[in-house]
Amino acid sequence: MTEAKTPGQYVYVVCASEDNYIAEMAAVSMTSLRITSPNARIMALTDRPTSLMSTPGITAVRATADELVTVDCPGENPIVRSRFLKCSMRELVSGPFLYLDSDTLMMQSPDTIWSMSCDVAASPAIRSNRKAFAAAAADPEACAALGWVLGARQYLNSGVIYFADSAAARTIGDQYLAAWTQFQQVIGRANEEVAFNRAVEMAGANLVILPWSYNAQISMNVLTLRGAKIIHFFTGDFEASIETIAHTVAKRLKHNGELDVAAIRSAIQSGNPWTQIDSYRKAIATRSYSSIGKISFDRLTNRSASPVNRQYG
Repeated sequence: MTEAKTPGQYVYVVCASEDNYIAEMAAVSMTSLRITSPNARIMALTDRPTSLMSTPGITAVRATADELVTVDCPGENPIVRSRFLKCSMRELVSGPFLYLDSDTLMMQSPDTIWSMSCDVAASPAIRSNRKAFAAAAADPEACAALGWVLGARQYLNSGVIYFADSAAARTIGDQYLAAWTQFQQVIGRANEEVAFNRAVEMAGANLVILPWSYNAQISMNVLTLRGAKIIHFFTGDFEASIETIAHTVAKRLKHNGELDVAAIRSAIQSGNPWTQIDSYRKAIATRSYSSIGKISFDRLTNRSASPVNRQYG
C-alpha cells in the first residue's frame, strides 16, 4: 500500500491596486476552494502596498486565507511585484504547495494533487485553436533574443503549478526567478510564463504534465470544463465582461462589499461557471442539452433579422 502524502498548502499571489479586481478574484477563488476542500490550508503572498489596503477584496482575502504573508519586494507596479513574488514563491513557502492564479475557480476538490510523485507539475497551455503546442513554438522572437531553446515538449501554462518540497524543485524555483529577471531585462516585459518553461527545461527535474482537469482553460476551449477540478478563465477585459460567475461575484464584492458565497456554491454544484449558455460547446460542456434548441432558434432569428436577409427575404 502506498503511504499517503502529507497535504501541502494552496498558494496565491495577491498584488492589487484600488482600480483592478485581482484581490476580489482571489477572494472568489479562495472561497470556491473552501467549498470544495473545507480543510485546505491557504496562503496568500502579497506586497507591502497591497497589505496596507482595506478594499473589500483584501478584506475578504484576509478573512478566507489561513495566512497572509507580506513581502517587501521590488517592482514599480502591482504587476511587476506579483511576477517577482510568483517567481520567488518556491523559496518563500515551506513544504509542498499548489500555486493558483487568482482567475481560477474550483469545481471539484483538487486535493488529489497531494498524491503526485514529482518535483514540479503543470498543465499544457492551450492556444486559440483549442490545442496544446510545443514549447519551442512559444514566443520565438523573445527566445531568440535571449538565446533560449525550450525543446519539443508541450508548453506549460503557469496558472496552476505544483511544487514538491525537494532539492530539484528548489532548483527550478531559483531558475524561475533568474530566467524571469533576464526576460524582463532583455525583452522589457513582465511576463513570466516563458521563464517558467525555461526553468523547467534548465533544471531537468522530474516533471509531470497534469491533465487539463487541473487547469481547464475554458476561455480557450470550453470543453475542458468536462471533469474539471480547477477552471482557469483568464482576465482579459475583465471590467467589460460578465462571462463567468467569478466575474459577476468579484464585481459585486468590489462595488458592494458583498461576497456572494451562495452564487459560487451554486455554480460548483451545477457544474456551470458561465452566466449564459450561448454556444453549442458550452451546452455540451455543462450537459445543458435543453439549451441547444434555444441557441439554434436564437441564431436563426438573428440571421433572418440581418439587413441582408431583410433586403432579399
